[in-house]
Amino acid sequence: MSVVHQPTGLLPIENSGEPSVLYAWIFLLLAAFGPGPWALERLLSTGRQEPQSVAVADQAAANA
Repeated sequence: MSVVHQPTGLLPIENSGEPSVLYAWIFLLLAAFGPGPWALERLLSTGRQEPQSVAVADQAAANA
C-alpha cells in the first residue's frame, strides 16, 4: 500500500490547488501591507473626532 501526499503533481496547477495559493498570497499581502483604506477601524472611526490630546500635540508640533 502506497500513500502519497501529492498523487497528481507537486505544483498547485497540477493538483487543483489554485484557490489555496490565491488565499495564501492574499493573506501574505495583507500581512505585509496592512488593510489600508478597507480597515474596519478606519470605517468605524469616520464619524468620530480625534481625542483632544492628540489634536493639541499635533498643533504644538506644527507651531514648533
